[in-house]
Parts: sequence; C-alpha cells; structure tokens
Amino acid sequence: MITFAWADIPLAPEKITPEEMIEEVAEKIVVYLKDGRLSTQSFLNKIDLQINNIEELLRLHFIIKEDVVNFIKKLPWRIRNIKTSTQKINRHYRNQIKGRIDWQSTITSRCRKNYQDNTLFVCEQTNKNFDIKENIVLKNVINIIYGIIINDLEGKPENYSWLDEWLGDENLASMLEEFYFRNIYLNRIDIQEVMVTDRMIQDTKNSRNQLYREAAELLEFYREQIERKKWLEDTEEIIKLLKNTFIIPDKKSVLFELYLVLRLLEYNTEKHQLELIKKGQNIVAKWQKKDKKYTLYHDCDGSKDLDWSVKLNEFSSVENEYLKRKIEGIKKASEISKIFKSSLKPAVWAGRPDLVIEIRDDNEELKKIIIGEIKYTNNEETAKQGLKELVEYCQLVKYKGGYIQDNEIEIIGLLLLDKIELLSGELLQGLKVKKTNKLDWNWEKLFTKQIKV
Repeated sequence: MITFAWADIPLAPEKITPEEMIEEVAEKIVVYLKDGRLSTQSFLNKIDLQINNIEELLRLHFIIKEDVVNFIKKLPWRIRNIKTSTQKINRHYRNQIKGRIDWQSTITSRCRKNYQDNTLFVCEQTNKNFDIKENIVLKNVINIIYGIIINDLEGKPENYSWLDEWLGDENLASMLEEFYFRNIYLNRIDIQEVMVTDRMIQDTKNSRNQLYREAAELLEFYREQIERKKWLEDTEEIIKLLKNTFIIPDKKSVLFELYLVLRLLEYNTEKHQLELIKKGQNIVAKWQKKDKKYTLYHDCDGSKDLDWSVKLNEFSSVENEYLKRKIEGIKKASEISKIFKSSLKPAVWAGRPDLVIEIRDDNEELKKIIIGEIKYTNNEETAKQGLKELVEYCQLVKYKGGYIQDNEIEIIGLLLLDKIELLSGELLQGLKVKKTNKLDWNWEKLFTKQIKV
C-alpha cells in the first residue's frame, strides 16, 4: 500500500529565511559536517547531547578554532627557536678527534690500557637533549592536530569545504603533513613513552616562549573539554567552540531539507541518537519506539536493502517500440560517454530521496518506509516536479532486489514544501496542517487522512 501526504511550513507567506531555520534547529544541526561554510551567526545557546561520537564532532571543531589555525601557520618558523638542554659526555676515539680533547681523561685511559698508544683520545662532546617538558607538550598537541586530520578526516581534508583555512593558498594541511615527517627539530622530540602531566602543561604555560605558551593552552583546552568530557558538567566552553566554528550548508535548499528533517525528528521522538552527517554517511538519527526501530536518512538511498534504480536488463523482453528505442538510446549514450573522465550509468532510472525513514521490527525486518521529497520553494511548477519525483520513488523502490508488492511493506510518500497555495477540496481535506506560528506536526498526525492510490 502506498499513501501520499502533503504539508507546508505554517509560517508567514514569505519563504522561511536561512537565519530563521538555523535559529530553530541550531542545537541539532551542529552534526552537519558536509559541504558548507563557517558562520558566527549560529544562534546556538544549547546543545543536544544525544549525539553519537560527540567527541569526534568536538575534535573536528577543535582544528578549525582560530587559535589552532594560527598556531599551525606560525609553527614552521617558530619551532627553530625551541629550547634544548645540554649534556657533556666523554667519548673514546682512536685515530680521530671529535670535540675538545680531555687530556686528563685521555692520559688516564692510556695508562689503563697502553701508555705508548698515542692514537687513543678522550674527547668531550656536548649533546643537545630535545626531550624537555616544553617540547613534549609541544609535540603532543601537534600529534593531536595531525591525528585529527589523518583519522577523523581520513587524510582527505579536501573533501570538506569548511576547512578553507586549511585548504587555501597556504594549504596548511599539506604543509603540516610535510612538516610532521621532515622537520628535524620535531623528529628529535621523543614522546612515545612519556605521559604528559597537568603539572607539565601548567609549567609550560608560564614559559617565556610564546610557542610553548600557546601549545600548552591548546593542549589544556583539548584535554579538559574533549578528552575528559568536561562538557558533561558544564557545556559553556563547548557551546562557545561550536558557536565560533558553526558549519552551515552552502546551499539554501540543503539547509531547508535539514531544517525539516530535524523538525520532524523533534516532533516525533524525544529519545533519539543523532549521528554525524559526514561524507559517505547520511544517517541523521536512530531511535526506538515500543517494538519498532527507526532510522532516519537525509539525501540518501537508505540502507543497503533498498535500491532506487531501474536497470537495463529489466527491459530485455520488452516489445513496445518506444521503450525498445529508449533502452537502445541509453545503451548507446552510455557507451559513447566513455570518452569522458566518467561515463554515464547504464540505467533507465535512478533516484536519491531527500528523506528516508526505515521502520523495522526487533528482527530487523522492514515494516514501513517513509519517503520524503523536500522543495524549498513557493513555486507551483517546482512543487509539481517534487510530487512527480516522490511518486517515482514510492513506485520504483526495491527491497532486497525486488519491487515492493501491495500489503508487503507500507510505503508513505511525504511531500514537504515551503509556503505554497493549493486548491482546497475533498481530496486534500485533513492533509493540510493547521496554520499556527509553530511547526507542531508529526507524521502520525499528518496521516490521519491521506490520499491512497
């Protein structure tokens, strides 16, 4: 069974502005880490702590702190002035002299071995020790920053446009990687078996060298706020961090999609687990209600069980002349497109819904799918195109390789629009949400009266 429902944003006749959207969902949209830009206009006053892997979120925001970026920018030339301790060591040499000769030790050594051996010398050498507490603190914070780039961003910061400070003309990401492996001063600091204590950090904060003071302050912030999860008791510093490094989508349409997805989530569940929305990961949230498990996806195909494409081989025995020519045209276009860097996919149709909610039972069997198409528009033609796409998604979705049959899995198609005028009539009665100044609807209320086809 396929059910279609429609709702618009019950606000003013004008399109909702990006500022209004951000203000309403700021505490949840912090999980967005795809293409976007930094904005200080975040309206973030609290944070939803129901976030899976919130430590990773905070680590990524840590490296775009202005203090961290400036620290890395100045690092190559400031590290030349790092401190060392000196240690004088006597070494024995034969037939060569390295350093100042310690004659007293040389004569003593010759007497013990062979007084006539004029080739034996004891030379005094001065060794530089780089493993002092200031350098240990310094390398520790550099390791943390580099580790975030390599592990949390999988060594591909270029995939994240909000890292423009790391990817601009100076290309800090590339510079840091080269610096990390090739700098002679950094490589001589050994911290493998050293535990950085709070006392070491406090002592380093009092250093006369600004490089060490900044390193200690950054390490202290990272350790207190992220490693030790101080934000569980007091979120003030973390909110300040996220507010100053707030990431919003580049496209207003994407922001609108996320706004609606997060508002739907807010009015349909209290106990949810938000997920980080990164490259290659499109799950927004998971939650459980009674005996059902819910997974909400944005701009995604959903789980691997779902397939939103129609392959050419499904038309192998088609007799309709139009369809035969259509299929042949797709095959030829796919073949010819190999002259480009990437070729066309040999598929008749492929979709990617704006919103997918999978509802499963305790045995992980799919029981219901809610498919949403979202249009940030008050233009009727755009809205109708959204309706066409939504119907295609509902009709052509496959589950475990086959089309979904009637009464097998319930499918609900949800068209979400900005303010738009529609004709009233018996068909749409009950679908339109009551006009208030608050978006207080949920899909269960929305489907009390539906269009069934």
